Amino acid sequence: MIGGNYRIIFSAIIGIFFLSSTLLSQISLVEKREEIDSLLISIIGEKNFKKHLTFNKWRSKADRYGNQHGGYVTFENSVVKFVPQTYDLWYDLDLVKGEFLNDRITVDIAITDSSQTIRISGIPNFLKNKKNGKLINQKSAMLIAKKNGLEKGINDWRGSCFWKQDGGDWIRKDSVKILVLNGYYMWNISNDLVLTSTEPCKIGYGEGV
Repeated sequence: MIGGNYRIIFSAIIGIFFLSSTLLSQISLVEKREEIDSLLISIIGEKNFKKHLTFNKWRSKADRYGNQHGGYVTFENSVVKFVPQTYDLWYDLDLVKGEFLNDRITVDIAITDSSQTIRISGIPNFLKNKKNGKLINQKSAMLIAKKNGLEKGINDWRGSCFWKQDGGDWIRKDSVKILVLNGYYMWNISNDLVLTSTEPCKIGYGEGV
């Protein structure tokens, strides 16, 4: 009976160890996200954070070697069975409602034995300073292109929205180095003046605003 009780106690200790390891792994993801949430709030303010940002748990991940071949887990998953060397966090912005745009904030964290380097991209200037404008929709961008003399062209105009980097600022906090890239979102409206491929694709090139 004593031996049986010992085995039960030993099994219980092992069970508690694995449970603790699992909980620590879960907490590491939660704590890392909370850490970055706080950092973003300090940059753009809590009001902008709550209004414009949505954490994308499916696209965000903890990575062992900085690439998907080394073992990784998304923030949707609650268990991490390794010590991550990188974290990639994705926040959807949805700055223009009802339009699918590539507007997002990405936070990349590289971890070494002695320090962390955090790189933040995709924060539009107007979230940090309201005087720097706002993002307009594609229809408004095309009206501006028309007023600025963009020719009608052969095909319908194309519109693409992307984030343009404009410098960056380094911040150091103890052993953590933070690079906040400055930039803004902009529309490119383009036409086709010459066709390089006819039916059915009608691919061409032209000018852009």
